[in-house]
Amino acid sequence: MLAGLAASPAKARAASPALPRLALVGDRNPAQGGDLSLRVLSMQRTHHAYPITVLICAAAAAMLPGTVPGTAACRLSTLDQDDGTVVVAHPKGLAAAAV
Repeated sequence: MLAGLAASPAKARAASPALPRLALVGDRNPAQGGDLSLRVLSMQRTHHAYPITVLICAAAAAMLPGTVPGTAACRLSTLDQDDGTVVVAHPKGLAAAAV
């Protein structure tokens, strides 16, 4: 309602089922790898991987100190030495984005 996506909370599910995008950010799982992990909601369900727009935004945020993804990223202290690639773990595997 505050974002102007729906007239009321009751109408939000029908008026804007895909937005806003919500993501749960977590530390990396050593068994899976990556710099951080994400679980994304899309169309009111957990996405099987995640939309590319979420990957790009999460990767950019991971490069910024003080953000939730930046804090969760395993390379936070060496991001200035990095090549700008952030690897994000999701339920189907890993995806990389260059920032």
